[in-house]
Amino acid sequence: MTPARRRFMQHALASTALLAAVLMPAHANEISRFYGYAYDLETGRYLYTEVHRVKLENGRWRSGTTGYFAPDGKVIATRSFDFADNPFVPVYTFAIPEQGYLEGISNVSSAGIAMFNQS
Repeated sequence: MTPARRRFMQHALASTALLAAVLMPAHANEISRFYGYAYDLETGRYLYTEVHRVKLENGRWRSGTTGYFAPDGKVIATRSFDFADNPFVPVYTFAIPEQGYLEGISNVSSAGIAMFNQS
């Protein structure tokens, strides 16, 4: 994994943790939309915008998507996730199209978790 991809993944994971903390007090069934902004920690340079869409059912995070956009508006990456099979481990895909990168969890069951990674 390149240093740039590692930093991107660290930012994505941090935003996911923050997202989970923010959604805990949610109510009933709703769609939440919000934005996140990533900056380089050393230089302060703006890196990208995250556009989150989250579906909540009775206060539980059920599914959603995240788009990652460069300063010029170009799509950098996409992520989709679904907690239908397991309330704690989502089936998800994360793609960086320009790099031909794709990873995710394709199945969650009592037999285990099926993960994939393509680059």
